[in-house]
Amino acid sequence: MLDQLRMAPTDLALATRVINTMAGSEETSVLFSRHARDRQRERGVHDAWVLDVLCRGAVTRADEPQAPHQHHTYRMRLDDAYDRVDVAVTILKERRLLIVTVI
Repeated sequence: MLDQLRMAPTDLALATRVINTMAGSEETSVLFSRHARDRQRERGVHDAWVLDVLCRGAVTRADEPQAPHQHHTYRMRLDDAYDRVDVAVTILKERRLLIVTVI
């Protein structure tokens, strides 16, 4: 599925399926940038909330890479009974997700 996404990186439904599947796998590593950790602390967002967005949220936007050989960054959102959490995530490799920021 990841190969399909590389061919159509702006397909939001496909990006959602890929990220939801990756996040639900025990084989996937989820990494947090320093910026994401800073935003989490500022906003009081726990890791579990971020992981829930990755597992159950939907991709709402695909940002083009800012330089050659970089990856697309996907904006994900999850509205639940408690609050709304948005994250920006990049798929680094087959089993690696990088949280860029928490909104």
